[in-house]
Amino acid sequence: MNKIHLLIPCTARKTLDVPVSMNISEHSFDTLQETLENWEQAFSKAQKKVKAKDLYSGQTFAKLRLKSKELNLSLKILSAGFGLIDEETELPGYNATFSPNKNRIPAPKSSWWHAVNQSKLPSLSLKETFKGNQNDYFVVVASSEYLQAIQADLVETFSEFKNAPKRFAIIATSIPKPLTSYSTCFVKCSRQVLDHKNAKNYGLSIADRSITAIAALMFLNKIELTKPDFSDTISALNLDFAQLTPKQKQPRTKRDDDFIVDFIKNEILTGEHKPVSGAAALKIYQASGNACTDKRFATIYKQVKSEKGLS
Repeated sequence: MNKIHLLIPCTARKTLDVPVSMNISEHSFDTLQETLENWEQAFSKAQKKVKAKDLYSGQTFAKLRLKSKELNLSLKILSAGFGLIDEETELPGYNATFSPNKNRIPAPKSSWWHAVNQSKLPSLSLKETFKGNQNDYFVVVASSEYLQAIQADLVETFSEFKNAPKRFAIIATSIPKPLTSYSTCFVKCSRQVLDHKNAKNYGLSIADRSITAIAALMFLNKIELTKPDFSDTISALNLDFAQLTPKQKQPRTKRDDDFIVDFIKNEILTGEHKPVSGAAALKIYQASGNACTDKRFATIYKQVKSEKGLS
């Protein structure tokens, strides 16, 4: 099989301290071009840099980086501040993000992505990267925000190189409208991925932020074991995920005050241990299939504790 390039998002956590000049909020000018020119200057003057693969310290990044090393993949990073970066490229500590905070890059995301990849910064577009590696394969792991940024770049790549769609696997929780024509490239993820029997095998938190990373590790394991072409692997994993059904919430029963009082006395305020908090008591009550508003339960719980001399 030809070389596989693994493209993963950068993380907010860095191994280097961030100098003031490498906060993009310090370069927020009226136009995107002004911001970019000042950002370029700040990058060129930054003194302390490390290889991109050693800069990011997030949990999901670490797991995917390790898998990349195990499988001898070419690791590349999707960076809000620097575009598409090779793992060996040296970068300083920096703060630039697609998320809504003070270091958010200029909108729209796709315009910034295009401008960065045409700038003096050490990045290449997806199109240029694929142009030089047309016999290789590309696994893109991206949040919705990153997909918004790179979608025009992907469309250009798929439009210009007719073999490109068969060479890409995009692991994401949504398919942007401009990319719906290329839906066969997508491993379609949802929260149900967290319910997969293998989801806990990767040492990642079973939380929304881990969905695409867990799906990516499953995808890479299939490639490692069977070495099929991407279309077969994408189809197999999508079928696997489609069979995961959402957990159905069990309906809770509304109870009268007497029932709630008895439950608190017999199931919660038992023994000589310090009573649990009101929020914890409500969770115990609800876990038993009972319904009650927060305010009503808190009032009754406080009353029962008082009667028992516990408050």
